[in-house]
Amino acid sequence: MGGRNGGGCLTKLILLVMVTAVAIIGVIYFTSPQSPFFAAQNKVSAPAPVLVGTITREFKLITAQVTGQTTVESETKSALPFSSERYNYQLVITVTAGIDLTKMLDTDIKTEGEKVTLKLPAPEVLTKERKGWVVSRNQELFSGPTSDQNIIDKMSEVGEQKIMDGITKDGKLYREARLNAEIQLRNFILQLGYKEVKFEYADDPPKPTPNPSAPPR
Repeated sequence: MGGRNGGGCLTKLILLVMVTAVAIIGVIYFTSPQSPFFAAQNKVSAPAPVLVGTITREFKLITAQVTGQTTVESETKSALPFSSERYNYQLVITVTAGIDLTKMLDTDIKTEGEKVTLKLPAPEVLTKERKGWVVSRNQELFSGPTSDQNIIDKMSEVGEQKIMDGITKDGKLYREARLNAEIQLRNFILQLGYKEVKFEYADDPPKPTPNPSAPPR
């Protein structure tokens, strides 16, 4: 009986040693840098590629809006006396500006590690909503058939030009469009896994290249 019990204990001891050895080998294998399991667990996913299609699917990115208004006065008359017709016309225009992303090319997107450089088209006016009406109209006795039938259209054109000059002359609308476009695109690209986003514009003047061989002045 003692011999059989001693043999059973020896067998259990051998099995325990084998199981322990297998467990140790398994731990070493799975935690080794050469193990494919280790690589899969510690692999850092690369940022998703930024393609023109990814950006241009937004099409025209409207990022700024402003409303302007003006009053235009005009007069029309013929060679007949008492034929003048005076108009007072009110015009209101709502203008939106932004970036037309459909103008971007593949070469306008550059990636370097976790940095993306985007060369964007220049900001521009994208839409104009125009509303106009005649505020007052004064007609003399013989006005009417001899009046300029296109006077309303002409006043509308004059008023629109006046409003647009006032809206765009200081560049504020375009600066706001650029800033808001950069904010939206930067947030979008950072969500793809990139850490830095730089913007360039097609209308930026080229920077002069220094010439080290040029004589000092």
